[in-house]
Amino acid sequence: MAFVGYGITAPKLNYDDYSGIDVTGHAVIVLRNEPQKTDTNSPFEGSQPSDFSQLSHKVTNAIQHGAAAVLLVTDNANLPEVTDPAKADPLLAFLVKSNVGGRQIPIVHCQRTAVEPLLQAAAKMGLAKLEEQIDSDLKPRSMLLAGCRVTGEISVVRAGKPLKNVVAVLPGSGPHAEETIVLGAHYDHLGLGGSGSLAFTNKKEIHNGADDNGSGTAVLIEVAKQLTLRHAQQPPARRIVFIAFTAEESGLIGSERYVKDPLFPLSQTVAMLNLDMVGRLRQERLTVYGTGTAAEFDPLINRLGTKYAFSVVKKPGGYGPSDHSSFYQRSIPVLHFFTGLHKQYHRPEDDSELLNVPGMARISQMVVDSIEELAAAKQRPTLQKVSGGDDIEGLTEALLGSSGDGTSGTKKTVKLGTGQPYLGVASRKAAMNAEVAGYLVDRVTTDGPAATAGVRSGDLILKLGADSIRNIDDLTTTLKKHKSGQKVTLQLRRAGVDLEVEATLGGR
Repeated sequence: MAFVGYGITAPKLNYDDYSGIDVTGHAVIVLRNEPQKTDTNSPFEGSQPSDFSQLSHKVTNAIQHGAAAVLLVTDNANLPEVTDPAKADPLLAFLVKSNVGGRQIPIVHCQRTAVEPLLQAAAKMGLAKLEEQIDSDLKPRSMLLAGCRVTGEISVVRAGKPLKNVVAVLPGSGPHAEETIVLGAHYDHLGLGGSGSLAFTNKKEIHNGADDNGSGTAVLIEVAKQLTLRHAQQPPARRIVFIAFTAEESGLIGSERYVKDPLFPLSQTVAMLNLDMVGRLRQERLTVYGTGTAAEFDPLINRLGTKYAFSVVKKPGGYGPSDHSSFYQRSIPVLHFFTGLHKQYHRPEDDSELLNVPGMARISQMVVDSIEELAAAKQRPTLQKVSGGDDIEGLTEALLGSSGDGTSGTKKTVKLGTGQPYLGVASRKAAMNAEVAGYLVDRVTTDGPAATAGVRSGDLILKLGADSIRNIDDLTTTLKKHKSGQKVTLQLRRAGVDLEVEATLGGR
């Protein structure tokens, strides 16, 4: 066994709990959170939790250092203030994230009393004193625990649960009746928070998700109502399928399920329109993704954007972290309507009083007209493949707490300098969650570092430098160890063949 402090490797902060210690084959004891967590001057983003405090970083870092198991213990500063000693050091609830592909080591949470005697014997001091010393000078106190071994067996039973997409169909008539247009919006959100929340607290708070994605679901229902009334006497020329998707937040599970087993053939599905976060129209700015995925989409969106007085921002790419990606991956043209991120994103504050309901009504009308034109067209939309992809604009600001309009959120805003390394690859949520060791590249940013190095969509990244890449957490953690401008070797698997390429990391 070994004690590795907070289990953090942060080269830019000159901090590494694994410095000078080889834990290959060891079970490592890791403190939760990070050093100096209450110090506003801490290099770890002050008193706010940084990415290094996340369990994903600690587990990935342990695996990359050869650890055989991770034994988490709660740090002293985060123990609950209770009068009952039996409740003073509670175990974490057993929560399983879906993106655990490639994980092959046990990860458990122990009470402090379970490891205290081991540290007292090895270091002649307990956890509290070790934490105090690390916090005082940010120097690791990691050590091998000579003669200490842990044995046991861990069994994980995966009990699935039934989920449901909700589907309604408006039949078509005429020569194109068997062609389908899909309009979708996901109806799930985060419940009481959990791993997807950006509230950065341990409290269970209801996340109502008024904008994400109550707004999209409401507009979906409104559009279905309007189209049904319009076609009460005369059916549309093409079938229109309305789908409220489940489990988008868990990895596009609902939309992936549909495209794998569709109600109507994908070969006859001519377009998919997606509504995700359309409730916060500000300054008439409406972003539409996928305008380059069909030759007919650009003029259509230009014309209807002008008709409804929107300031339309067009994004040509068909990929992005929402359900339209599942369809574009199957060569179906897509449009994704979006009114922008904000500081309430994935937080309990995303409530209905903040919605711009008149804006949602106008978006509903634009979507109705879009579907009407596509349904009545003589020819189906002409598919176009767009290089690279479009990430949701403002995502970084939303994650860091900026509303994008100059106000700050619950987590302090950090300006991104030119030194943050990036590779220029992205993956659909479903691909991230695949039970396969490696990072499956879904799209490559045009002219980005990966594209310049020759990385292609469909490649599986197995290693970056000396570090194995099993999933998105591994890739994110490993990139933080490098600097922009640094050359790294990527080991890829392409169509069953292993390749190596050299990439120069970009900065942003």
